[in-house]
Amino acid sequence: MTAASFLYQLDADPSPLWGESFVDLGIVTRTGVPVLPGFVLSAAAIQALYLQPKLRKEIERKMQAHDFKKPQFTAGLSHDIRQLILKSSVPPEWNTTVKPLFEDLEKHLLLKKGAGLRVLVTSSNADSYPQVAFVKTWDEALKLLLSSLASAFTVQALHQRIQLGGSIMPQPSAMLFQVHPEGEASGIGQQYDPQHHDEHTVYLTAHYHEGAHAPTSGVDVYRYDRSTLLPLSKQLGRHRWRSTHDGNHAKPAQPTVSV
Repeated sequence: MTAASFLYQLDADPSPLWGESFVDLGIVTRTGVPVLPGFVLSAAAIQALYLQPKLRKEIERKMQAHDFKKPQFTAGLSHDIRQLILKSSVPPEWNTTVKPLFEDLEKHLLLKKGAGLRVLVTSSNADSYPQVAFVKTWDEALKLLLSSLASAFTVQALHQRIQLGGSIMPQPSAMLFQVHPEGEASGIGQQYDPQHHDEHTVYLTAHYHEGAHAPTSGVDVYRYDRSTLLPLSKQLGRHRWRSTHDGNHAKPAQPTVSV
């Protein structure tokens, strides 16, 4: 079993194992387009985690104690399984097959070992939610991965899988670990806008709204050099203050994610 691979090493042949979107990103990396460094855990590696005897036995025990004829108890089952995932160990072979790739990310960024880096963990399908955190150790990186995997066991997700009559376990999918530096943009929702680009620049947009009392929305636009990813210009619309009835200034509008 191939547990992990750097993005630039992925090719189109094993896409079911690595996730089509991650394989495409690996292809883009080899064309010379600047892509933040990262590595991918294969779907087989994630399946090996789910199939660990202790974890599998505990999940089966929780399922047997659950009355599937009473949907109101699904919330309890959801909570119990998420806690089991969060506290789970990982296959011991990951120490030799996956951990070195994480350590190589530090070397790639010329960081001292243990200095820490901001990492994004995301799945190749929509079952798990992306997680971002600053981590200093491999153990902290694993906690971030388990947090993303645990998000696939929400009440809604469990209910849907139960209704379909299949396994309550999600389909194992590849997981991407990627360096995720702090962005300069004002909003937490940044995205690449394919409608506004040329061969020299990349645009990022941050959408926001003014809140219930002033339900207007807008967008900040950031322009970056495509080859270096250095900022070139920015057009801001969110840094505005609005007065309340007592004459005091309210807090700035909170951005919302736009994907």
